[in-house]
Amino acid sequence: MVNLLAMMGVGLSGLYTALYGIVFQSPPAAGLNAVFTLAYLGYFRVLLRGGLQASRIWITLVFVVQIGVFSLWAFQRESGYHLHVIAGIPFAFLVFPHPERWWRGATVVVLLGIFFAAEWWNPPKLFGDHPRVYARVTYLMVVPVVALLVAVVLQSFLNELHRRDEALQQLAVTDVLTGIANRRGWMERAQVMLAQAQRMGLPASLVMVDIDHFKPVNDRHGHLVGDRLLAAVAQALHDNVRQEDVVGRMGGEEFAVLLWNTRLAEAVRVADHLRARASAVSVPDETGGSIGCSISLGVAEVTLPGEALGRVLARADVALYTAKAAGRNRVFPEPEA
Repeated sequence: MVNLLAMMGVGLSGLYTALYGIVFQSPPAAGLNAVFTLAYLGYFRVLLRGGLQASRIWITLVFVVQIGVFSLWAFQRESGYHLHVIAGIPFAFLVFPHPERWWRGATVVVLLGIFFAAEWWNPPKLFGDHPRVYARVTYLMVVPVVALLVAVVLQSFLNELHRRDEALQQLAVTDVLTGIANRRGWMERAQVMLAQAQRMGLPASLVMVDIDHFKPVNDRHGHLVGDRLLAAVAQALHDNVRQEDVVGRMGGEEFAVLLWNTRLAEAVRVADHLRARASAVSVPDETGGSIGCSISLGVAEVTLPGEALGRVLARADVALYTAKAAGRNRVFPEPEA
């Protein structure tokens, strides 16, 4: 956004240069505007050589000096050039992020000082002998220029608020550790997909997954290694189902997978493939070695029209615990009715 402001400065200063050089035929006024056009272009050089902070300070100084020079020294008060400070205040909030609010405040104070000085102090100006029509045209240009700058600044704030709102919404349904859906996100997506499958008369199956003996991993190797293992298993599950299937972390070391358009027998085959892929997972431990794991899985098919997701989850959960009781590292389907 600061780059856009710099380009706007180049464009507007260039426009004033052309206006005073070609239309009004005032070489001094055109030359002064050309100097500021080059100064705005200098922002990009400062950005490359001096970094982001230096470039922010540079463009702010150029903007403030330009308003000060034209308002106090070059143009008559009647030109209204000093009204550019209206755009300068939101400009400062856009250029400097919240941690640099001292720069914001200093910029606002200086701009307000220029405004009141231009109102109260009106000595002879460099271009004071220009016809009044020049001042009138400058005044008429100030309003759309200020409106444009304010609109750009406000739109940038709205864009940032929208971006942060989307990020918060995504964070609310995403498990930070594994990057897959959390319980809330999984439930929302799974309920929508299950309802759609039922409307279309398509089958669906649900797989509950639990990492075997995960607590001893945390106790023996530490939570950092445990977190690595959780993330690796989540990635293995995510990478080995179809795009239309839904994978989520339900909490702790437990995951769920909703398989779209899948009967129980096929779901068992998919679950066994997931079991094999998870068994191949290996992550580094605290000693420089590696550690793997196995998983147990329970599978249930949606069999009743309009059956609630919670009921299917409960049936898959029973099958999961049956698999763990039978020795772990296996897939157990719910008994057929």
